[in-house]
Amino acid sequence: MRLPPRRIPLLLAVAVFLTTWSAAVAGARSAGAVRPWVALRDSGIVKQRLEFSCGMASLATVLNRSYGQSLGEPELITGFLAKQPAERKKRIETVGFSLRDLQQAAAMQKVICKGYQMTLQGLRDAKGPVLLHLVIKGQRHFCVLGSIGEREILLLDPARGRVRLPLDRFLKEWTGYCLVFAK
Repeated sequence: MRLPPRRIPLLLAVAVFLTTWSAAVAGARSAGAVRPWVALRDSGIVKQRLEFSCGMASLATVLNRSYGQSLGEPELITGFLAKQPAERKKRIETVGFSLRDLQQAAAMQKVICKGYQMTLQGLRDAKGPVLLHLVIKGQRHFCVLGSIGEREILLLDPARGRVRLPLDRFLKEWTGYCLVFAK
């Protein structure tokens, strides 16, 4: 197949562009400038590994982000369960951790938090990190408050990463209960 002479400059320009673009992308990747979307979504959030461990993963996120600790979900779970009676361990494996459990686990790390039932305005006024209790599709769940805007909220979710929700949807899922940490 022979190309018309007027198409040759266009093909050369496309070839030069593609060569330059691919080299730039490769250079950026090797320099660490390009990160996968999932890595950005999950950055700074401890992900839950077990079905019932969203609370401990959320607590680890708060401890790491706000208190300079470097803890994972397994360390928190192991440390907490080691001090629990057998029947309590069995209940946790069945229904998960409670706000009181998370408060006790925080105290074991020398971090003070208090449990509250509050309004959206209370969340806006909270001075320290907030760990939220939600019910999503009938399932209890915990996550960390990222920020609250006029119409949406940012959650740091141990299952889904960073999640933006419209406030009306969040208010349907949030039970009103939370832990507020001392700053």
